[in-house]
Amino acid sequence: MYDDEGLGMTETLGIDFMTIVFTAIALGLQLVGSPGFSGEWHYWELRCVRLAGVLTVALYLFELIFRFNMRLPLVAHHILTIFAISLGVTTMEYTQNPGFMLSGIIWLFQATTEQPTFVGLMGYRLKWKKENVALILKISAIQTFIFKAASAVALLVYWALHQRFHYNSIDYVWSVFVWVIAIGLFLTQIWGSYVTYIIGVAVLKKKRPGPPIRLESDSSNTSSTDIEKGRDSDLDLRSGTITPAETDVLGYDGKRVKAESYSMSQYNSSSGLIATGP
Repeated sequence: MYDDEGLGMTETLGIDFMTIVFTAIALGLQLVGSPGFSGEWHYWELRCVRLAGVLTVALYLFELIFRFNMRLPLVAHHILTIFAISLGVTTMEYTQNPGFMLSGIIWLFQATTEQPTFVGLMGYRLKWKKENVALILKISAIQTFIFKAASAVALLVYWALHQRFHYNSIDYVWSVFVWVIAIGLFLTQIWGSYVTYIIGVAVLKKKRPGPPIRLESDSSNTSSTDIEKGRDSDLDLRSGTITPAETDVLGYDGKRVKAESYSMSQYNSSSGLIATGP
């Protein structure tokens, strides 16, 4: 799962970990500006919120460039988020209205609350207990849907209460795109939460291959692997070889991709018998 074509396991885990760290930092910076909802705000708080947006845009651009197996709804989610942040920063700079900073705080919850999902994905890659991985993914699917649905609704309510005015052209632009982007992000989140939940269900049903094994024995000894596998103790094994093979796994956003598995061949020196098994 989450094993992108063209990326190795280390690189993919690195991107997952980077996503957790960057979104957590962005969430903290975003919440710094939350006192503005009480009517009091400072310029440094505005800069923190803007930095949270910049970190999110940088992360999403990085993923769009280096994730090679992203489906269209996820690509649309990233592009819409980048456009929303860019529009919010531009509108705030143009109007000097701190209300757009508060809209940005609400909007950023669409991107900064996905840490549990990526923890679950890392757990799958690191072969944690599958029951725990499945539970994390299912909970994260519900959590992200609730948070992002609330974010979309709150954004539109805030617009209706505080930003439903049209003094100049940029107000018209904001009023149109705040609806288009909010609805678009909500639709992509329905898909994302569904896929995450389905992956959590599939994890419990998936049988993972065991690790590669190298057998070495002589005629006087029987390997512990023989006993575990139920082989005849008289079987004389000199060596075993591991052959890579391709198998389907769940990839990034639930798409099935090719990953490397292994088959094992064992050689019996006394009879010349070759046995192959998964």
